[in-house]
Amino acid sequence: MKITRALGLLVPVFALLLVPFAAQGYYSYPRVLEWYQINGPGERGKIVVSPSEVSEIAVGRQGTVYALDRANAKIYQSQNSGTSWEDITDRLINAGVGLPASRAAIAPDSDSVVALVTDSGAAVYLTTDGGNTWRDTGLSGQTGVIQAVAISRQYSSSGESLREIAIGTAVWGDASTSGQVWVLKLGQLPFWQNQGLVIDPAQTGGEVAALAYSPDYPQDKTLLVAAATGADVAADYQNRLWLCAGARDPVSGATAWDTISPVAVAAAGDGAGVSISATLALPANYSGQSEATRRVFLSYDRTPDAGDDVYLIDDASVKRRNVNGGTDVNLSSIAYSGTTSSGKLLAGYVNPISGTKTVEVKRTSNPFASPPTWQAASTPPSGPGNARLNFGSGNDTVYCGTGQSPGQALDESAFSASTDGGDNWQQISLMDTTLTISDLSPTPDSATLFIATYSASGPEGIWRSTTGDERLGVYWTRQLAMDTASNRVILRLSAGYASDYTIVAAELGGTLIAISHDRGNAWRVRQAPGSIIDLAVADSSNIYVALADGKISVTNNDARFWEDPVDTSLDSINMLSLAPDRSILAGSTNGDVAYAPPGSTRFTVFSEFGSGDVWVAADTAFLTNRITYQGSANRIFRKDIDGAGTELIHSLATNRQITGLASFGGALYAAWYDPIAGTSGVERCLEPTALVTEWDTMNAGFQNARFDTAPQALKASGAAATTLWAIDSLAQALVAYDDVLAGTRPVPHVPETVTAEPVSGRNREFSVTWSALGESTEYDVEILDAAGGILILAAPVESPDVAFQPNTASPAWTIAPGQLAQGDYYVRLRIRNQQSGDQVRSLWSLPVKFTVTAGTRVVTTYAGLTLTSPNFGAAGLPTNPAFTWAPAVGTSEYELVLSRDAGFSQPVAGTPVITSHPAWQYPGKLDYDTTYFWRVRAAAPAKSEWSAAGSFTTMSPLEETPSPEGQTPTVSVAEPLVEVIISPPVTAPPSTTGPAPRPLIPQPLFWLMIGIGTALVIALISLIVASRR
Repeated sequence: MKITRALGLLVPVFALLLVPFAAQGYYSYPRVLEWYQINGPGERGKIVVSPSEVSEIAVGRQGTVYALDRANAKIYQSQNSGTSWEDITDRLINAGVGLPASRAAIAPDSDSVVALVTDSGAAVYLTTDGGNTWRDTGLSGQTGVIQAVAISRQYSSSGESLREIAIGTAVWGDASTSGQVWVLKLGQLPFWQNQGLVIDPAQTGGEVAALAYSPDYPQDKTLLVAAATGADVAADYQNRLWLCAGARDPVSGATAWDTISPVAVAAAGDGAGVSISATLALPANYSGQSEATRRVFLSYDRTPDAGDDVYLIDDASVKRRNVNGGTDVNLSSIAYSGTTSSGKLLAGYVNPISGTKTVEVKRTSNPFASPPTWQAASTPPSGPGNARLNFGSGNDTVYCGTGQSPGQALDESAFSASTDGGDNWQQISLMDTTLTISDLSPTPDSATLFIATYSASGPEGIWRSTTGDERLGVYWTRQLAMDTASNRVILRLSAGYASDYTIVAAELGGTLIAISHDRGNAWRVRQAPGSIIDLAVADSSNIYVALADGKISVTNNDARFWEDPVDTSLDSINMLSLAPDRSILAGSTNGDVAYAPPGSTRFTVFSEFGSGDVWVAADTAFLTNRITYQGSANRIFRKDIDGAGTELIHSLATNRQITGLASFGGALYAAWYDPIAGTSGVERCLEPTALVTEWDTMNAGFQNARFDTAPQALKASGAAATTLWAIDSLAQALVAYDDVLAGTRPVPHVPETVTAEPVSGRNREFSVTWSALGESTEYDVEILDAAGGILILAAPVESPDVAFQPNTASPAWTIAPGQLAQGDYYVRLRIRNQQSGDQVRSLWSLPVKFTVTAGTRVVTTYAGLTLTSPNFGAAGLPTNPAFTWAPAVGTSEYELVLSRDAGFSQPVAGTPVITSHPAWQYPGKLDYDTTYFWRVRAAAPAKSEWSAAGSFTTMSPLEETPSPEGQTPTVSVAEPLVEVIISPPVTAPPSTTGPAPRPLIPQPLFWLMIGIGTALVIALISLIVASRR
């Protein structure tokens, strides 16, 4: 009963110890030797949002951006310059906001202060805590609908810190002049004040289209307003668009509009059926206190047109900027970065570029010249129109939101950014689109991933995700939008991408090609000489394309011109690749392969690979071994391109059809898809040039996938480790597999000399140890003969065909006595299996030599004590070893001495020691990789002769597994012997250690678990002993 109760107590406690580890599923990203998914552009972070129309943006100075979606009554907030977003619509609804919002403003000196125009242009809501809470500012009594809102910098007045919000209203189309300007001072008892806008001195009012506070507002107190008049004012002021500069009095809160006379910009006033939208853009050093710094850019879009353009108002003079060569142009917004003497001016159009889902944005770097030089964007932002522009902090990046209201589904509305002054735009987020992934290309170091997507309703896209503070797939930017007829784009990186940064996007089945030489930031659009089937990029200038009818063409000038297509003698081409020496390898659709050496247009055709699609790749050592690999149907071949004959090196299951080959890091990988079972995976051979090839299947994690992307379903990259990349076309998922074992060889540790038993002449017990790698669970361990070729012994000895499963934290194989005769041997090992379930092997370790040798026989003439543990000459012992010896009858105390030399002239601190038991454990820590000697004798009631000396060697630092606290050494009692063997000192080989393994259980928790478990076992033994009494 006591035993039963003890076990009943023990099991639940162990179960309790194991619960945390089972629950947490100790996997991290990326998973080891298992397919894992990488997030593509999508809903996470609001990268893709459908429906979505970005109708207005406001950009702060510290990365805060607000995007208004008027068509769908949504409001988004970003804290990282639009890279990702949070939908804060519910937060505003809960505050009582009437959506949609039409305008937004962020304080120029604080991202925490934001104002939104809501409730159909009748209310203003304010946050002063970065958007966490919102309140109605209490605006009332105004005439018209709010058209514009602005926030001033903070300033001091009468000892108070204040800032202001200004709004402008208009009533368009009624031919009367009734709009107003209202101001709210923050920092005092808040209330709105009508500023009595005056254009015609005899009348108050103006239809406000835009307003802005001076960047020098704390000093000049200038509020700028763009407002229109109708026919109801004096003749000198009728039917014009004006720029008014108001001088604010912070004490009274009033504004004087006659300090600086209003400037008539254009004959574009209010009237029946008229509406006007406008934008003001001020230089950073604008000041209303000086004529020289009163320079302002103003754009407007009037319905119907009336001189619509960008204007420079230079104090009192007006200069049209002729964005469209002097013809009226419908502009949604402008943005300026610079001073009153130089800078960059951008103009965003209202309408999309004809026949596309992109919007024109023009730019000039000489906006004060007459006339300025305007340039269209090489890569315009996507969307249905209304390019809303805004420069970010530091003025290095300019942002654009596009959209319509009402919008159309999947119209490519988006938030985009340009880092080159507006020439090339990349969609970043809030994209109204659907995405299907058509191809991927990782950079050689696996730090950046490019993907190509297509959408039935919009342009194809080239996207980029880069590791930085986050892993791949967290943030995506659209680097290019391509309108293709085929809706398919493939990607290829230059073979020299690490130095030339060249990536090529090509229309599959079409002629469109886009080339970038700066990691996808800027692109040149070219045309191929025919419909593209596949392409290969040798360097920044040389590109090969596979065309219809088995032809190949090449360009050596960045695709500006192409050589005449060359016939490969293939009926049709399935895929194209380049060998390391730029030899051309083309796989056909009918079992053939064509080959041409570097610089040659003469192809040799090999017809030995079946009758279907063929994939071909060169061995990574092609320059020296000339070996190529071919995959067709379910078979993989090997061929010396200069030799005769072809070898079949692997056959997959019948239904597993090869869809891609990758030769990388000395290994060969073949992607496959089984249409019957609905599964996919990759076959892998680490030594494909070997006489006998060994293959592993890699499909843990994504068995029910479909790796069938044409023309190449598999890519490989990596520096420290190989990463495989594929597209699961069934789930539209990007997946990767980190083959951490490719190129990795375990390092076995074994005593250089193993002592033989004196009678049998065969080995005493010894161990082979090694460091755990990854999440390995099984190993192949072999001992070979002296020549290193014939297998002598394998682990486990009793079942050598079964994988060896040692302790995963400190793997070791202990060879029992009597297994090996005296002589030289080699030990080698490899990993065989992983916790992921994939039967994935590593390379064999390099063989390590050891020798089984006879010990030295010593005959004693006295009845001395017999040492039993550690074994004579033992190696790899922990630094706190335990010692045991055969007890002597009638002996009550023993004396043990431990020394660094065989003459015992250098005793270790703490010895000699007296003990009452025939066992003792060293309480400290001995040095690593050091040979020690020990002996023992009876000390009481009478002293005996010393025993024969024993020796052992401690382990190297990385081999040590700490003994759990409280563990006692195992004591073996044996009869005294007359003959003992003293083995010569053995020096353990130096440890060679690979990458540190990732533990399945954190070490502190692991040792706590072991310690508690050990204590429970001791308690159980005590109960058992007590029950027997």
